[in-house]
Amino acid sequence: MLLLKRLLFATLLTFGFTSHLLQAQDINLTDPTELTPAEYIIKQVTVEGNKNTRPQFIKNASTLVEGTSIVYPGDKLNRSISRLYRSGLFSDIKIYVTERTATEISFQIEVEEQARLLEFKLKGIKRSERRDLEDLLVLTPGTVITEAAVGQARNTIKRFYREKGYWYTEIETETKEVEGVEDRVRLIFNIKPGKRLEVKDLAFKGNDAFSERTLRRKMKPLKEDAWWKIFGKKVYKKEEFEEGLESMLTFYRENGFTDVRVTSDTVYSYTHDGLFKDKEALKVVLTIAEGPKYKVRNITWEGNTVYTDERLTEALEFNKGDVFNETKFDQNVNINKNNTDINSLYQNIGYLFFQAVPTITKVGEDSLDIHFDIYEDEIATIQNVGFSGNTRTHDDVVRRTLRTTPGNRYSRDAIIRTIRELGTLGYFDPQNIEPDVLPNREDKTVDVNYRLDDTQSTSNFEFSGGYGGPSIGVILSARVNFNNFSLKRAFEKGG
Repeated sequence: MLLLKRLLFATLLTFGFTSHLLQAQDINLTDPTELTPAEYIIKQVTVEGNKNTRPQFIKNASTLVEGTSIVYPGDKLNRSISRLYRSGLFSDIKIYVTERTATEISFQIEVEEQARLLEFKLKGIKRSERRDLEDLLVLTPGTVITEAAVGQARNTIKRFYREKGYWYTEIETETKEVEGVEDRVRLIFNIKPGKRLEVKDLAFKGNDAFSERTLRRKMKPLKEDAWWKIFGKKVYKKEEFEEGLESMLTFYRENGFTDVRVTSDTVYSYTHDGLFKDKEALKVVLTIAEGPKYKVRNITWEGNTVYTDERLTEALEFNKGDVFNETKFDQNVNINKNNTDINSLYQNIGYLFFQAVPTITKVGEDSLDIHFDIYEDEIATIQNVGFSGNTRTHDDVVRRTLRTTPGNRYSRDAIIRTIRELGTLGYFDPQNIEPDVLPNREDKTVDVNYRLDDTQSTSNFEFSGGYGGPSIGVILSARVNFNNFSLKRAFEKGG
């Protein structure tokens, strides 16, 4: 009869929690079926079955804290078990009532831990692919093997092969106990990469402004394959696809279609007629919502005192009725290859802290009003100029070339000229000449440091230094980002 009562009590606790095995033993109950919910203080919580997990972690995860109150029976124990399962560390969890008085109650948490990883093996693939995947997979020996960890590993393997054009990769996993090593298992991935598919067709829907042929050319990284290409088949790669997609959208935005978007992109396999037999390949279909083709209606300026509205509009290179070109707009506001942008106009005469904040308002169906708020601020003065990295070139050679001088107004153009002239000396790699600019808004000063690379020089002397204002001395380094400045862009096509 007593055994029957205990089994009945366990049934009451597990009602509504069928996914977990929850049992209880209450040594003070004579008739568990008559138990009514009451509030108790948790007197003690003990843990059994744990080998690698700290007892305190299990207690904290269960939220059964000694000294706190609990309504029992209730759903608190079910929630405790759910939290412990969600940690991914345990394959089985039970909570027992070990003691109960009129005011206090004690619990025992019994757990069975998940297996831990000794090592993982990749089978059925090439040695080179195995090495690459071993670097990609985040499976550390000693960690718990959870469904989430295995699922993440499987997804990583599938992405790896999909990048190579294998769309039907099959992966089977198995765990094997290791003889002589307790609580550790070997995780094995049996991999079948499957067929490698090429992109045979790239189609578009919703493209009224431009032909499919034009859009295919703009999808530079991803172009459909041709049957006569025997070598270098074009496989679908997600990264290249996204690059090609952005290239196409940029083309649209440069032609007035500011609202353009791709509403869907579908990649699917199909069978086509091959040179000798039917073959399976991929087709990419892009559905485009072009939106209206916008033109500039009005351009207005506010806050500018150094330059007139007409001069700033001239630098912007947009007139009323022009098709709005997003790339051209961004470049002519921030930085363009000719150094004639609005930021350059101000920064070339010292206004380092200048800001031009555009607000673009859509008017009607296809017009834009562009308004600029100009914040000119004060002129910045160069305080210190330094250089480093000239391990073989004498300081005097570098110093004579600098066009940025302490005490002068800050000038973006002077920095660009300095970089170009340093490059023409033949001692430095132009691609590795980087200006670091450290502005000080409080006193409106700026420090400039040039990072150089003269490994092409044949001299064996080693120097590094700079010069500054009074009491500044030698500057060894001032590594700070040069905001809104890109040397590569400044030099594009001789800009």
